[in-house]
Amino acid sequence: MISIRILNAETEKAYDALVSRASMGMLYHSIKYRNFLREILEDARDSYLLAFEDEKLTAAIPVFIKEGPFGTVVNSLPFYGSHGSLVYGNDATPKTIITL
Repeated sequence: MISIRILNAETEKAYDALVSRASMGMLYHSIKYRNFLREILEDARDSYLLAFEDEKLTAAIPVFIKEGPFGTVVNSLPFYGSHGSLVYGNDATPKTIITL
């Protein structure tokens, strides 16, 4: 069964482990980089979506949200070139990747 959850303090370690084992995992996906963005983007909030298959974290997507004069902007990691995207392990099923 697939469940989608929001990253919290209890899931940060599992999330960083996923980033480390994923072939496309980069510094930009890490909790350390998220914390840096939190410091410089005071008016934005993060909401990392995590996909669990049978209680094992197999995929995630980092997201930052900012309200602006033209509406809400949702971005998988702000700034050009920071390469925000879906990150998943070899154990993620195609269904999980599509669901997330």
